[in-house]
Amino acid sequence: MANAVSANQAGQSYTVSLDVGASVYTNLGQATQAGDGIVVSILRGNNTVLSSDTFIPGAWVTGPSAQALSTFTFTYTGDGSGDIRISISTNTVGADRFGGAVDNLIIQSGTYSGHNLISGNEVAGVEISSSNNNTVAGNIIGLNAAGTGALGNATGIRVASGSTGNTIGGNASTGPSNVISGNTGNGILLDGAAVTNTLIVGNYIGTDATGLVDLGNGVNGVDLNGSPNNVVGGTTAADRNIISGNNLHGVLVLGADGNTILGNYVGLGADGSTIVANTSNGIYTDVSSNTTIGGSIPGARNVVSGNSGSGIVLQTGTGSIVSGNFVGLTANGTAARMNTFKGITLAAMTDATIGGLTAESRNVVVSNDGGIKVVQGSHGTQILGNYVGTNAAGTVGLAVATDHFGIEIDDSSNIIIGGGMAGARNVILTGAGSYGVFVTNSSGLKVQGNLIGLDVTGENTSASSRGILLTNVSATIGTDGDGTNDAAEGNVIAGAPINIDLQGTSGTVIAGNLIGTNASGTAILGTSTVGIRDESDGSNRIGSNADGTSDAFERNVIAGATSSGIYVTAPNTVIAGNYIGTNAAGNAALGNANGVQIHGSNITIGGTNAASRNVISGNVRGLNISAASTNNVVAGNYIGTNAAGTAALSNTQNGVYIAGTNNVIGGTTSGARNVI
Repeated sequence: MANAVSANQAGQSYTVSLDVGASVYTNLGQATQAGDGIVVSILRGNNTVLSSDTFIPGAWVTGPSAQALSTFTFTYTGDGSGDIRISISTNTVGADRFGGAVDNLIIQSGTYSGHNLISGNEVAGVEISSSNNNTVAGNIIGLNAAGTGALGNATGIRVASGSTGNTIGGNASTGPSNVISGNTGNGILLDGAAVTNTLIVGNYIGTDATGLVDLGNGVNGVDLNGSPNNVVGGTTAADRNIISGNNLHGVLVLGADGNTILGNYVGLGADGSTIVANTSNGIYTDVSSNTTIGGSIPGARNVVSGNSGSGIVLQTGTGSIVSGNFVGLTANGTAARMNTFKGITLAAMTDATIGGLTAESRNVVVSNDGGIKVVQGSHGTQILGNYVGTNAAGTVGLAVATDHFGIEIDDSSNIIIGGGMAGARNVILTGAGSYGVFVTNSSGLKVQGNLIGLDVTGENTSASSRGILLTNVSATIGTDGDGTNDAAEGNVIAGAPINIDLQGTSGTVIAGNLIGTNASGTAILGTSTVGIRDESDGSNRIGSNADGTSDAFERNVIAGATSSGIYVTAPNTVIAGNYIGTNAAGNAALGNANGVQIHGSNITIGGTNAASRNVISGNVRGLNISAASTNNVVAGNYIGTNAAGTAALSNTQNGVYIAGTNNVIGGTTSGARNVI
């Protein structure tokens, strides 16, 4: 080992420890001779010896013989004469007599001030090659001795050639274990498929020794290049890496499966508040599967904020999990430190999970440009239990207003946003000019059990431009009516000028939601122009299918719209089993201007059994059928009464207003009779 280190303070005690395993004589007939062993020398800058010792591993014997693992600990005292060099070598008398592996090399002082300085080298500051179970701790790698300026190696630390079980960091008693910054390439590079089970903990990677000043590495902070099953970070404050200020990504995972990244600050300083941006994304994975970012146990949270690209990007792979992180916030979760682009992006990443069913697995995501984006065939993704656009408590909106998507889905099928299971609810609170959920060119979508446009209390809202916007999508918005968790699958959607907007959809079901009200369905919340607008290709259902399973849970409550509770142009749409203009109990007015406005043909409002009955009451005008509307059927509804049909709950103008032709109000069977 030929690098200069600064572990030579006068009177300071330093310890060098290493293991020697499988020590073998390779030449038959050669006996042990004086001087055989492992020689450790501490050399001053002028190459004079400060201290030296020789270690003989095990009971060496004549002939080829492997010995058990032996540990050597060597202690020396600094004399203050300047930087020293450490030489570790095998020493035998005669040729070809000894072979073996030297592992678990640790060079450490009792305090962080006794760190090694490993800088200015043309390849790597530290390279571990074909070597296992080593620890690199207590070093400054890539900076000057003061830790204030770059004096880079080409790479800070490189682990290669099948090395396993190594630890980078983790042994400093105070301050960061290693400061790995200012290098012209990567800070830490794990290089190759056989490099596994590396633990990277407690380092400052891309900052100065305070963790607050950008002295970034020239490429990535941490690069896992084809190396699987490694861990970056941990669940304690001492395990936390500060990975910030680097000139590409904070962490890059490329062609490597099964890695875990947890408990780190990525893009912020050591105080969890100061932005020290990585130039591109905070964490980026590509062609990598089963990556875990964060976790569901205390301390696993990454804080990925302030980066000049996106917070977390997962591209091409399967089965990865992003849970329990703060993305775009301070470490205490109270203030925004947004990434420039998206919070979390999945592209061609199948069967992934964002969030989870416990408070510990919840991601809190705030972003300039979009909270969560799932695109390019990221089929089967589940987005569960997250807060999008709020502080960590879910009570204060932090989202930027312009062109923002809370959750965006494109060209990805069988996506689940929320659900009826305990803990699955997402809180999606976006600003004015924003979409809560925007989905295009996708099928099999489920949006269930969420608060969209409301905070976690369900009593406060924001002014977003759309609650949910679907284009070229088939979806279930709310209850699926399958008899499992149906009561909890309805969304609460309020505060948007258009709370649900269908464009170019077919076969979509909107059921069991509270639209325009608070979470209890007792009061109008926010200002909406339209509750549900369906200008799609048609054949959608708004409300119950009246099949006898969970019909009451399929009821939408649609209230408070200044234009129309429901506005439909799409043919063959069915509107059944809803309360339109009332509270959730159906006994008090929470009126719309028009309860239902029809501007199309072959639309059915109601049906012939009680489960299909709409209550259209408490509005200014109950049902408005425009001049261009033909062949619509209005049957079996209560229009102007309470849900029981026992008392007036008046629409203040007409119950039904018809300007079109060939429409049917009622029918020839008793079930088709409207009560108006």
